[in-house]
Amino acid sequence: MEEGGTQKLEEMNLKIDAILKSVEKTRRYFQIMMWVTIAFIVLPIVASIFVIPFFLNSYLGAFSDSGSSPSDTSIASQLELLNELLQ
Repeated sequence: MEEGGTQKLEEMNLKIDAILKSVEKTRRYFQIMMWVTIAFIVLPIVASIFVIPFFLNSYLGAFSDSGSSPSDTSIASQLELLNELLQ
């Protein structure tokens, strides 16, 4: 009787170990899916918060009738202004 009980316990331990391995694989899979979701969904949304206003400002700035000449906002004039500030 005791031998049968010991054999049952060994079988149960093997099954529990197999379940543990399966659970760990599933946990790892869900963790990878979480990081993929963050990388491909959340990060682009956060990046768009910063990119869209810049794009709209640049795009709508071309249509604004502010009266300033195009050279006032050119990269060369901005670099000259930065050079003056650094001196």
